[in-house]
Amino acid sequence: MKNKFLIILLSSLLFSVNTQAQIHWLNKLDLGKSIAGSSGRLIIVDFWAPWCGPCKIMEVELWKNPEMQKLSLRFVSVRVNVDAEKALASKYAKKSIPKVVLMTVNEDVIWAQDG
Repeated sequence: MKNKFLIILLSSLLFSVNTQAQIHWLNKLDLGKSIAGSSGRLIIVDFWAPWCGPCKIMEVELWKNPEMQKLSLRFVSVRVNVDAEKALASKYAKKSIPKVVLMTVNEDVIWAQDG
């Protein structure tokens, strides 16, 4: 019961932001899956690394774009540092980063884009 309440609370906090705010990234896919499961949303996952030049460009040109910030409210946003989450990165971002994956709560990939 506590977990369900926490998930509902987190979901309401994450998705009640105005469209001028930054995207509220989670850093754990399991938490994203829990929130997505309770809210009926898809999960958007950004695989990145702090040393990745294209990832830094994507941060400015894509993720800070007001249209993308507004669109992100429809999804549970998860950011995965490939250096910290090697197993997860190996599963989804084997070839290159940045990589964006749109998936279901069951981790079925609906769409993926490298670079």
